Amino acid sequence: MSELKNYISNSYINLKLHQPFCSVNKNTIPLDLKKDIDGLISEDNRILDLVYSRALDIFNDLFDDEDDILFIINKYDHFQWEIIQSENGKYDCKYLYDEPGYTQKHIRINPYIGNKDLLKNLNCIATDLGKTNDVGIKNVYNFYIDCKVKDIKYKRLIRELIEDDLVNNFKGMADYYIVHKKKEYVYHLCNDEWIDLSFNKDKDFEKFKEKYSKYIHD
Repeated sequence: MSELKNYISNSYINLKLHQPFCSVNKNTIPLDLKKDIDGLISEDNRILDLVYSRALDIFNDLFDDEDDILFIINKYDHFQWEIIQSENGKYDCKYLYDEPGYTQKHIRINPYIGNKDLLKNLNCIATDLGKTNDVGIKNVYNFYIDCKVKDIKYKRLIRELIEDDLVNNFKGMADYYIVHKKKEYVYHLCNDEWIDLSFNKDKDFEKFKEKYSKYIHD
């Protein structure tokens, strides 16, 4: 069994590392780091710097450099379809899905790994979500590395995710998750001003929900 599957089976049980993250997991906290700030990130570097500072402060509050983590990078296959008319005159939905077969070259990971030897240990789990999910995802590809916080360039990752689409466009940007293996926290990095947190333990959820309440929408 892979390290990630083993962790989800025996530690953070039933953790789902895919979109829509807050809808498919318990004890999640979506944080709007631009709350109470007027203006646009794309038009004011001071706003970008403040959102970045908040995201980094929260990360450093949850993680230390020596902590063991799972660094997960996701790519997705989405359903596509067309409506066709059959010979009997009825209309049916025809799925147009083709398996693309994602590999490491399709994801932006190298810039965020300090110790390049770790890339030799990059693993991938492909999961078919079926047709029941809310966001049209067919397959999830969880690329992941088992490492320490100090092994990843999380400051650059956080900064570039905030800038992506709004200020710059970085080729191969994906969906990133950082899991604290021992404390069972998840820090989900969203584009622009949002981050999602989840906690396996109810007491941790209540503690950080209160601590970061100023970033939670009523």
